[in-house]
Amino acid sequence: MSVNLPFILIAAAQLTLFESMLVALVSSAVQTLPNPGTQLSAVKLLFNVNTMGLAAGGCALLWHRHSLAGRPWSGSLPLIASCAAFFLLNTFPVATIISLTEGASLTRTWMSIFQLSFPYYLGCTGLISIISAISQQVSWIMPMALMPVMGLMYVSFRRFFSTTANASPSQSQQFMTAAAR
Repeated sequence: MSVNLPFILIAAAQLTLFESMLVALVSSAVQTLPNPGTQLSAVKLLFNVNTMGLAAGGCALLWHRHSLAGRPWSGSLPLIASCAAFFLLNTFPVATIISLTEGASLTRTWMSIFQLSFPYYLGCTGLISIISAISQQVSWIMPMALMPVMGLMYVSFRRFFSTTANASPSQSQQFMTAAAR
């Protein structure tokens, strides 16, 4: 999960294909920059930038696809299709690399990523839906007021997963069971 997800989805909804890909490429490159005292991994940087560019490009293409417009739920269909494409195009390459490097099952790896990140993607998709609807009625400043909600959602997920990462395996299972309820 990355903090740049809502911004990339907003870019796909509000900007051109080129502009939304530029936002995705720059934000993923900045996010991949190492912390002080650690070295930059060129392979990690290239993988992250390319994966995010592919996902953002697929998302923006579906968002702006003219054949989806004018359908009965024309506002929802492009949003659902583009966010689903972003999710698949972003998580599948990551799951593939993890399964290859760790010798794990691709299906199990992707399902694990799905379980952990799908609520975040779904929440961001809902917020983007709200932002898109509001931005058609008022200036762009009003939807920006929802950005703190996105930030809090991201911090909440980070805190939850850092707590489960530091817990014993039995405590982690209890956290995941409680979260599933």
